[in-house]
Amino acid sequence: MPRPRKGVCSMKRPDRATILFRKASQDELVLEKLLADADVDDDTLGFHAQQAAEKLLKALLCARGVDYPRTHSLGVLVELLGTAGEALPGIVGDLNRLTPFGTTFRYDEDFLGASFNRAEWLTTIRALREFVESRMSV
Repeated sequence: MPRPRKGVCSMKRPDRATILFRKASQDELVLEKLLADADVDDDTLGFHAQQAAEKLLKALLCARGVDYPRTHSLGVLVELLGTAGEALPGIVGDLNRLTPFGTTFRYDEDFLGASFNRAEWLTTIRALREFVESRMSV
């Protein structure tokens, strides 16, 4: 696992956790508004789902005072939360399946031929947001 950067969550900003939570909400909103639009491709929607999840996980890590590495790997962030005593609810599922949308699928077309459940992404992000919100008292 990559080493955490020092002071990621202790930046001199009003409240890093709240900022990340708010930015995640914007990615969730994009996902919600464009979900049914067949003209918007899976990699674009998947990217916003991945970004929302990443920012929500980092917000909770910040709220718990846990520094995190510079990464797009949701699995790494989930693991860090686990070591901090935060177990994600089962309804969130395997978030790491969204990681390729923030990395590989963002720049390559390796996903061609794959089938995705776009509505499931929104359900997952909503469940994660509700969980993080309850743990952060946002």
